[in-house]
Amino acid sequence: MNKHATSKWEARSFSTETGPSAPREHRSQQILKDLRVIYRAIQAHSKSVERRCQVSATMLRVLREIAKAGRMRISQVANTLAIHQSTASNLLDKLEQRGLVTRQRGGTDEDQRVVQVTLTNTGRELLTHPEVPESGPLSEALSRHSDEDLADLNHSLEKLVAALPAGELPREKELIDYVI
Repeated sequence: MNKHATSKWEARSFSTETGPSAPREHRSQQILKDLRVIYRAIQAHSKSVERRCQVSATMLRVLREIAKAGRMRISQVANTLAIHQSTASNLLDKLEQRGLVTRQRGGTDEDQRVVQVTLTNTGRELLTHPEVPESGPLSEALSRHSDEDLADLNHSLEKLVAALPAGELPREKELIDYVI
Protein backbone atom coordinates (compact mmCIF):
# COMPACT_ATOMS: atom_id res chain seq x y z
CA MET A 1 0.00 0.00 0.00
CA ASN A 2 1.34 3.45 -0.76
CA LYS A 3 1.99 5.99 1.97
CA HIS A 4 -1.39 7.68 1.75
CA ALA A 5 -3.65 4.87 0.59
CA THR A 6 -6.54 4.09 2.90
CA SER A 7 -7.64 0.78 1.45
CA LYS A 8 -6.11 -2.15 -0.35
CA TRP A 9 -7.76 -1.11 -3.59
CA GLU A 10 -6.36 2.42 -3.57
CA ALA A 11 -2.79 1.15 -3.28
CA ARG A 12 -2.58 -0.32 -6.75
CA SER A 13 -4.25 0.64 -9.97
CA PHE A 14 -5.47 -2.60 -11.46
CA SER A 15 -5.26 -3.45 -15.09
CA THR A 16 -7.71 -5.94 -16.53
CA GLU A 17 -5.02 -8.62 -16.08
CA THR A 18 -4.42 -8.10 -12.34
CA GLY A 19 -7.70 -6.68 -11.04
CA PRO A 20 -10.40 -8.42 -9.01
CA SER A 21 -11.91 -10.00 -12.14
CA ALA A 22 -8.54 -11.10 -13.57
CA PRO A 23 -7.93 -14.72 -14.48
CA ARG A 24 -6.78 -16.83 -11.55
CA GLU A 25 -3.27 -17.42 -12.96
CA HIS A 26 -2.61 -13.69 -13.38
CA ARG A 27 -3.70 -12.99 -9.79
CA SER A 28 -1.55 -15.85 -8.51
CA GLN A 29 1.48 -14.54 -10.40
CA GLN A 30 0.96 -11.03 -9.03
CA ILE A 31 0.69 -12.39 -5.48
CA LEU A 32 3.93 -14.36 -5.93
CA LYS A 33 5.65 -11.26 -7.28
CA ASP A 34 4.42 -9.18 -4.32
CA LEU A 35 5.58 -11.83 -1.83
CA ARG A 36 9.05 -11.79 -3.40
CA VAL A 37 9.15 -7.99 -3.08
CA ILE A 38 8.18 -8.26 0.60
CA TYR A 39 10.76 -10.99 1.23
CA ARG A 40 13.52 -8.94 -0.43
CA ALA A 41 12.54 -5.85 1.59
CA ILE A 42 12.78 -7.86 4.83
CA GLN A 43 16.14 -9.33 3.81
CA ALA A 44 17.53 -5.92 2.83
CA HIS A 45 16.34 -4.37 6.09
CA SER A 46 17.84 -7.20 8.14
CA LYS A 47 21.21 -6.88 6.39
CA SER A 48 21.14 -3.10 6.81
CA VAL A 49 20.40 -3.39 10.54
CA GLU A 50 23.21 -5.89 11.04
CA ARG A 51 25.68 -3.75 9.08
CA ARG A 52 24.81 -0.56 10.99
CA CYS A 53 24.20 -1.97 14.48
CA GLN A 54 26.39 -5.08 14.59
CA VAL A 55 23.38 -7.17 15.73
CA SER A 56 20.69 -8.88 13.71
CA ALA A 57 17.20 -7.44 13.39
CA THR A 58 15.99 -10.36 15.50
CA MET A 59 18.47 -9.57 18.26
CA LEU A 60 17.34 -5.98 18.15
CA ARG A 61 13.73 -7.07 18.51
CA VAL A 62 14.61 -9.24 21.52
CA LEU A 63 16.45 -6.31 23.14
CA ARG A 64 13.41 -4.06 22.58
CA GLU A 65 11.04 -6.63 24.08
CA ILE A 66 13.25 -7.07 27.15
CA ALA A 67 13.57 -3.28 27.51
CA LYS A 68 9.79 -2.92 27.34
CA ALA A 69 9.20 -5.64 29.93
CA GLY A 70 12.15 -4.80 32.17
CA ARG A 71 12.97 -8.50 32.53
CA MET A 72 11.77 -11.63 30.80
CA ARG A 73 11.95 -15.36 31.23
CA ILE A 74 13.36 -17.34 28.32
CA SER A 75 9.91 -18.81 27.70
CA GLN A 76 8.48 -15.29 27.40
CA VAL A 77 11.12 -14.39 24.80
CA ALA A 78 10.24 -17.57 22.88
CA ASN A 79 6.51 -16.81 23.03
CA THR A 80 7.01 -13.21 21.94
CA LEU A 81 9.00 -14.24 18.87
CA ALA A 82 6.90 -17.37 18.21
CA ILE A 83 10.01 -19.58 18.31
CA HIS A 84 11.01 -22.69 20.23
CA GLN A 85 12.46 -22.15 23.70
CA SER A 86 15.81 -23.71 22.73
CA THR A 87 16.07 -21.28 19.79
CA ALA A 88 15.37 -18.37 22.14
CA SER A 89 17.99 -19.67 24.54
CA ASN A 90 20.59 -19.85 21.74
CA LEU A 91 19.70 -16.32 20.66
CA LEU A 92 20.08 -15.09 24.24
CA ASP A 93 23.47 -16.87 24.45
CA LYS A 94 24.67 -14.70 21.57
CA LEU A 95 23.31 -11.53 23.19
CA GLU A 96 24.94 -12.46 26.49
CA GLN A 97 28.29 -13.13 24.79
CA ARG A 98 28.13 -9.63 23.33
CA GLY A 99 27.42 -8.17 26.77
CA LEU A 100 23.94 -6.93 25.83
CA VAL A 101 21.90 -9.04 28.27
CA THR A 102 22.48 -10.83 31.52
CA ARG A 103 20.74 -13.88 32.91
CA GLN A 104 19.94 -14.39 36.57
CA ARG A 105 18.56 -17.49 38.24
CA GLY A 106 15.59 -17.17 40.54
CA GLY A 107 12.35 -15.47 39.69
CA THR A 108 10.21 -13.37 41.96
CA ASP A 109 9.56 -16.44 44.11
CA GLU A 110 13.29 -17.32 44.13
CA ASP A 111 12.69 -20.55 42.20
CA GLN A 112 16.18 -21.37 40.93
CA ARG A 113 14.75 -23.07 37.83
CA VAL A 114 13.52 -19.70 36.58
CA VAL A 115 16.02 -17.70 34.53
CA GLN A 116 15.34 -13.98 34.17
CA VAL A 117 16.94 -11.98 31.36
CA THR A 118 17.62 -8.26 31.68
CA LEU A 119 19.45 -5.71 29.57
CA THR A 120 22.92 -4.60 30.52
CA ASN A 121 23.90 -0.94 30.31
CA THR A 122 25.50 -1.75 26.94
CA GLY A 123 22.21 -3.26 25.73
CA ARG A 124 20.26 -0.19 26.83
CA GLU A 125 22.82 2.12 25.18
CA LEU A 126 22.55 0.20 21.91
CA LEU A 127 18.80 0.84 21.77
CA THR A 128 19.37 4.60 22.06
CA HIS A 129 21.98 4.69 19.30
CA PRO A 130 20.87 6.84 16.33
CA GLU A 131 21.72 4.06 13.85
CA VAL A 132 19.16 1.72 15.44
CA PRO A 133 15.87 1.87 13.51
CA GLU A 134 12.61 2.08 15.44
CA SER A 135 10.97 -0.52 13.22
CA GLY A 136 11.31 -2.21 9.86
CA PRO A 137 9.67 -1.35 6.55
CA LEU A 138 7.12 -4.15 6.85
CA SER A 139 6.01 -3.02 10.31
CA GLU A 140 5.77 0.56 9.06
CA ALA A 141 3.76 -0.48 6.00
CA LEU A 142 1.36 -2.54 8.13
CA SER A 143 0.88 0.35 10.54
CA ARG A 144 -0.57 2.43 7.69
CA HIS A 145 -3.35 -0.10 6.99
CA SER A 146 -6.83 0.10 8.42
CA ASP A 147 -7.99 -2.44 10.99
CA GLU A 148 -10.27 -3.94 8.34
CA ASP A 149 -7.42 -4.33 5.83
CA LEU A 150 -5.22 -5.92 8.51
CA ALA A 151 -7.97 -8.38 9.43
CA ASP A 152 -8.46 -9.28 5.74
CA LEU A 153 -4.72 -9.71 5.20
CA ASN A 154 -4.35 -11.76 8.37
CA HIS A 155 -7.21 -14.05 7.35
CA SER A 156 -5.82 -14.54 3.84
CA LEU A 157 -2.30 -15.25 5.09
CA GLU A 158 -3.57 -17.75 7.68
CA LYS A 159 -5.40 -19.60 4.89
CA LEU A 160 -2.31 -19.52 2.69
CA VAL A 161 -0.04 -20.87 5.45
CA ALA A 162 -2.57 -23.57 6.34
CA ALA A 163 -2.62 -24.68 2.69
CA LEU A 164 1.17 -25.16 2.54
CA PRO A 165 2.39 -28.74 2.76
CA ALA A 166 3.93 -29.33 6.20
CA GLY A 167 7.27 -30.38 4.69
CA GLU A 168 7.48 -27.09 2.80
CA LEU A 169 7.30 -24.85 5.86
CA PRO A 170 10.65 -23.26 6.81
CA ARG A 171 12.31 -24.44 9.97
CA GLU A 172 12.58 -21.96 12.85
CA LYS A 173 16.29 -21.37 12.18
CA GLU A 174 15.48 -20.20 8.67
CA LEU A 175 12.89 -17.75 9.97
CA ILE A 176 14.76 -16.36 12.98
CA ASP A 177 17.08 -14.16 10.90
CA TYR A 178 14.16 -12.29 9.35
CA VAL A 179 11.87 -11.53 12.26
CA ILE A 180 10.78 -7.94 11.79
